[in-house]
Amino acid sequence: HRYTLNSLHAILDGHCNFPTKSKENKALGRWLTSQRADKKSGKIDKANERNLNEIGFVWDRYADKAAGSQQETE
Repeated sequence: HRYTLNSLHAILDGHCNFPTKSKENKALGRWLTSQRADKKSGKIDKANERNLNEIGFVWDRYADKAAGSQQETE
């Protein structure tokens, strides 16, 4: 599946920490999971990486949640 920058932005609607098991959009959740895995292994398509970075995509969902929790306690 290939998503354009505009379609990603519209689907994510500002939620750049998209759940991998989204009930609303399972295909996107699977695709984003594969993008995270590809980035981690160094095999990501550079255009996909650039597009996801442009919309502020969260690559490490758990680190982002931990940072948010830490900010709430400060």
